[in-house]
Amino acid sequence: MKPVTIKQLQTIKWFNERAVLVNKNADLNKIVQHVTIMEAPDLWEWCKGGEFVLTTWHAFSYNPELQEKCFEKLAQRISAIGIKTKRFIDKIPQSIIDIADKYGIAVFEIKRDVFFREMNAVINNEIQNYTTNVLVELNSIFQDFMQKSVNENHAAAILGVLGSYIKNPLLLFNRRFEFLAGRNNASLKPKTVENYVQKIKAHEYSRDVYYKGCQFPDMNLFFCYVRDTIVGYLVVLPLAEDKESHFDHKKSLLCQQTAAFLAIKLWESYDDEKKLILKLWNELKAGDLTHQKILLDKVKEYGFEKKDRYNIILFSKSIAMRKLKLYCEKYARQHLIIEEDYWNVVIIQNKFMEIFKNHLDETFKNGRIIITPYFESLAEISAQYNLALQTAKLVAQNKINGVIDAVKWIPKLLCLRYQDAPEAVWIRKNILRPLQEYDSKYHYDLLGTLDAIFNTQTLEEAAKKLFVHINTIYYRVKKIEEITGKNLNVYNDRYLLLQASFMNAAQKD
Repeated sequence: MKPVTIKQLQTIKWFNERAVLVNKNADLNKIVQHVTIMEAPDLWEWCKGGEFVLTTWHAFSYNPELQEKCFEKLAQRISAIGIKTKRFIDKIPQSIIDIADKYGIAVFEIKRDVFFREMNAVINNEIQNYTTNVLVELNSIFQDFMQKSVNENHAAAILGVLGSYIKNPLLLFNRRFEFLAGRNNASLKPKTVENYVQKIKAHEYSRDVYYKGCQFPDMNLFFCYVRDTIVGYLVVLPLAEDKESHFDHKKSLLCQQTAAFLAIKLWESYDDEKKLILKLWNELKAGDLTHQKILLDKVKEYGFEKKDRYNIILFSKSIAMRKLKLYCEKYARQHLIIEEDYWNVVIIQNKFMEIFKNHLDETFKNGRIIITPYFESLAEISAQYNLALQTAKLVAQNKINGVIDAVKWIPKLLCLRYQDAPEAVWIRKNILRPLQEYDSKYHYDLLGTLDAIFNTQTLEEAAKKLFVHINTIYYRVKKIEEITGKNLNVYNDRYLLLQASFMNAAQKD
């Protein structure tokens, strides 16, 4: 059974006796999916597509100057409109008919004595009959999917079920866009297949599209989506007769159903692969390189190469996995996510690192993100991971959130790690605390001056950084020596003052 069209409605005697087509260039093959009764001037805002709109034109009878502009917007969204005459308007304006012809929208003049609820019932009866038949047919197909899914343990068999119901060429890819199977003469040149893959990668998709699919001019895309994870892509190519028409609604539902079954099958492979990678990852963390060749072969499937540089990034579990996956897809196409008990580990190529870092703060306002320096060999993974993990533990203990660069944090981390050591206690008591008390009592900035001195090359640069005269810097340096007994020009004293500055920075963060 075909979808309900304008032409089909015209075959109904009751409809034909009460609704007269008034324009010449209407596309009578447009599909009607809904009936909407509207009187507001902004009625286009409440239509999504496929509507047969019923109206008395009441809103525009008082404001005719609005009708052309508003109907122009409406005509781009609907399939047909029925306007009742001899109530608020005597006849349908010619300008409205001209706009309808421009977009191929059928315009019907509805007789005055027609009740809209009766017209609504007649049209909806056809839509419901079609929907019921589609559901019955889809249920039959569902049973085929179930049987095939139970008896044959591979995704290509499920794709074959879809291929037996529709004639369109079909392509199936896994989550890394490796070609898995094709049906219905889908033997395309590698370059053509790659063009489809690049088109899929180039777009950004909202979550609702993951369930209903996405239409392109030269293909229809359906996502094999399960547990907040895309595990595959089903591509349906148009037939020659499809190129000028919208993808059939029933066909779309069937493809959605297929994608759901494929997702279940592909998840099994995805889950097995995750377990293998996690096993190999745990070995590498422990410094065991026994199976490094297997891991190198596996990560090549993710677009990684042995000669590349990589970064390890830890994301706290408070960051939603779905959000993390979307971020990685957007800013680092080649990436690997490993789910651990307390952290999610992301490995990306170093060449993506700059753009990857740029949006972390604004995207993940809560949680902790630990970034490590790049590594070039698998033997370095253990040290890099431990640096990230120790950094993560310390910032968590001190309730510090945000994006943490492990290398930049090493001085602060050392201060935090050894904050209870006798040496640290002495520095805090004899250098840091006296300076803090002086700054607090006199509203001064001796510690800020120390920080500026240690982060610039000369005292003149420190003065510029603090927007003060150089003599002010000289005065503060002398005051620091008076309070602490430590001279910046003496190596040992300078080191102790540097440690006090690091401690102060660690306390602030």
